[in-house]
Amino acid sequence: MKSNFLESIQKSQEQRHEIEQKTILQSSSGEWLELRRTMLTASNFGKICKMRPETSCANTVKQLLYKGSVQAEPLQHGKEHEQMALAQLSKQEGIDIKPCGFFIDSEVPYLGATPDGISGEDVVVEVKCPITAYRIGLEEAIKEKKVNFWVTDKDGNLGINLSHNWYYQIQGQLHVTK
Repeated sequence: MKSNFLESIQKSQEQRHEIEQKTILQSSSGEWLELRRTMLTASNFGKICKMRPETSCANTVKQLLYKGSVQAEPLQHGKEHEQMALAQLSKQEGIDIKPCGFFIDSEVPYLGATPDGISGEDVVVEVKCPITAYRIGLEEAIKEKKVNFWVTDKDGNLGINLSHNWYYQIQGQLHVTK
């Protein structure tokens, strides 16, 4: 039964590429929404990877399959500022960032990811515009612990919070888009 299911969702390289191309800038399209609904996407990897073995999967599965509009204001804020952030990153780093669609993992066909952009063959771009840092700037937001993806050690050195869901998301995107 499991092998039948996995075979039924397996896609060829050509099919995966076609889906990625068809879903560029289509984050509200029916196909993109259906793909996200039926697959484990990188944006959920942190929640799934950090589940305790004794935790029931039922509630998590229910949340993933039937999620509504949660945290509408932060999501809307991120969408409103994403293009500006991409343009600024492109200029600052001197890279061309191309829009991309929904990627399906070549080995695990129920894993997917939609980065905010790609650059060259091995750069995945994921933009985060946290509303908590909007008026105060990133450095101040980190100091005030309003953005907990970035952490500072006792010497004030900046680092990544390796247990943050965004870290899992980006690692998942790197894997799925390889």
